[in-house]
Amino acid sequence: MHGNICDTRQVHDVDELKQRLTKVWHGLGQSVIDDAMDEWHKRLWACVRVKGDYFEHLILILLS
Repeated sequence: MHGNICDTRQVHDVDELKQRLTKVWHGLGQSVIDDAMDEWHKRLWACVRVKGDYFEHLILILLS
């Protein structure tokens, strides 16, 4: 799977890019997707807590 993500060959058109992305997406395990969604939810909650202000520097404090 990593070979597809780090592929350095030039993409020639949008269709080729779509094919590569689809191939990588289908190769992801469900746990990777679940972890990404969990992380997104935590960051969204942190953003809400600071009312949309910059929060990346506070992420560990806000999520504790």
